[in-house]
Amino acid sequence: FDEEYPVLLRQIYLAPPVLYYYGELPDNPVSVGVVGSRRPTLTGKKAAEDISRKLARSNVCIVSGFANGVDYISHRACIEEKGKTIAVLGSSLEYGISSYKKKIFDSIKDSGAIISEFPLGTSPKPQHFPMRNRIISGLSDGVLIVEAARSEERRVGKECRSRWSPSH
Repeated sequence: FDEEYPVLLRQIYLAPPVLYYYGELPDNPVSVGVVGSRRPTLTGKKAAEDISRKLARSNVCIVSGFANGVDYISHRACIEEKGKTIAVLGSSLEYGISSYKKKIFDSIKDSGAIISEFPLGTSPKPQHFPMRNRIISGLSDGVLIVEAARSEERRVGKECRSRWSPSH
């Protein structure tokens, strides 16, 4: 691996051989993945925002998937606290930019990184999201799941614990 390749990510099963990214990979001493529902309740939104703010103020890098809902809220709260954040995409980099996410996308590039293992021209597909989740867990010292449906919570938890865990 290149010396700039994230140390934690080197340890996961099937580490991506290539990473494409905008921005600069943060060097925070601790990073936490924050993931969850794309349609959180008000309680879930508040929890994601409050926890992400507290983590950012404690110099913890927030790693998430830049999806709608909990991911987006976590990135936004971290940036508002002047923290570092990493957005991991399930597509190539140019697909992460939608009109309503453009401002936060640019802010993440300025205060962290937007990462993908997919080359340019790769659109988001359902099978890409477990691959994205392994990178989120691989870049994180721990993963917080905020308000996910039981099936989603079990699936993401399983991905984080088994197939993609550094101890596998």
